[in-house]
Amino acid sequence: MIFLVRHGQTNWNRTHRVQGVEDIPLNPSGILQAEMLKEAFNGTKLAALITSPLTRAQQTGRLIANECEIGEIKTDERLQERDFGELSGRQMPVEPKKPLHYFYKDYRGEGAEDPDELYKRVNEAVEDIAKEYGDKPVLIVSHGAALGSFLSRKIGNDDFYLANTGVLAVDPKTLEVVGYNLTTDEIKSLLKKS
Repeated sequence: MIFLVRHGQTNWNRTHRVQGVEDIPLNPSGILQAEMLKEAFNGTKLAALITSPLTRAQQTGRLIANECEIGEIKTDERLQERDFGELSGRQMPVEPKKPLHYFYKDYRGEGAEDPDELYKRVNEAVEDIAKEYGDKPVLIVSHGAALGSFLSRKIGNDDFYLANTGVLAVDPKTLEVVGYNLTTDEIKSLLKKS
């Protein structure tokens, strides 16, 4: 099973600022979120921990996998957050339960990464990881817009909210989403099947 996790909270998340490729670290709440999610993966033998190269994703991954046996740890540029160009750093509309990708999913402004290219690179990363690791459990840590783009196209709608440290699972054989916003018990159940 492939588990994809959105990184923990940063100060920019907390203040509703558009956060793209800027390298913003976790805040204390984000650290706590990752430490709480660690319970779901505690004692798991992971084939790999693969994160975006951005600090907030790497911090989240290390905290979650702290008590796991890990085959290898690496980063993948394709898991990096979308570059929002001139929107980066700006306040976004404050509407709880509506993710960044909902507001800017079709945004194609100055310096912004094309939404179709975002989906393509994240999907390719997941496909390559599935081919490399097969049925072995893998933990991927990425970002809200990157995972939102992937998830919305896989399930055919964008009426969802993936909170910080929200988890989705992908079947490595079919590349179909098995579930999202998974609870600790659901994660543990899926790990037993891996």
